[in-house]
Amino acid sequence: MESPTERRRAFVEESLDRYPFLSWLGVEADAAESGRVVLSLPFDEDVLGSTGEAGEYVHTGVIATAIDAASEFALRTLFDDPDATDVSTTNSNVSYVRPATGTLSVEAEVVRAGGSVGVTEVSVRDGPPGGGHQEIAIATMTYRLFRG
Repeated sequence: MESPTERRRAFVEESLDRYPFLSWLGVEADAAESGRVVLSLPFDEDVLGSTGEAGEYVHTGVIATAIDAASEFALRTLFDDPDATDVSTTNSNVSYVRPATGTLSVEAEVVRAGGSVGVTEVSVRDGPPGGGHQEIAIATMTYRLFRG
């Protein structure tokens, strides 16, 4: 019998397969717990937003996509049936604090999941989870929850 953590991780992994854009980006689930999800996004030349003398950086739109996905999945881990609840982004506040130049680790944690509103905080770092690399972006995300 699967543990709750194993069920949450399986849900996130199956969800990643259902989103073609996330699959194309190569997003993977590194952790999925109650109210917390960590995704990784491999560095790839196809997702560059800037190249030239200043260097090569991951496009901020790609980072925002990973932030939104991690937040949505973190919220859904709190529900008995994650697929029975729809979520819709109502506010996204992202601060990009330095350019992303490598594989990214995106950690989303639920701050609040009420009857109709959910809020997450997200940290994006260069490098694998727990690698102690530099923070690239911080975000606060707000969602409308449509519970089934």
